[in-house]
Amino acid sequence: TAIYSRLGPLERNRLSAEHLLQMADWLVKLDFADPALNVLQRLLATQTSADVLARAHVRAGYIYLNFKKRLTTATQHFLEVLDLHPSQEVERLAREGLQQLHQQSLRH
Repeated sequence: TAIYSRLGPLERNRLSAEHLLQMADWLVKLDFADPALNVLQRLLATQTSADVLARAHVRAGYIYLNFKKRLTTATQHFLEVLDLHPSQEVERLAREGLQQLHQQSLRH
């Protein structure tokens, strides 16, 4: 995360969306949820590709669900994915996230 935060705006802009998604995944695997969200928020703010937006939203949804325990925010991200008409795989992930949210609400 320190490397990403040290990059200037020009260098950050040179990173592809795919690299940023991979960076977010890597950060999550290292339990760095907040830095991963920062990377995803940047993607969500700068991208116009529905595919990239859907993949960023589904990742953010899982971070809010599993790390931050912010269920309403997770729900919003998963629903946003569905509005973007994503690939079948990304849609499946979003629907599974929504199912996990539903199951958690039944337990509480």
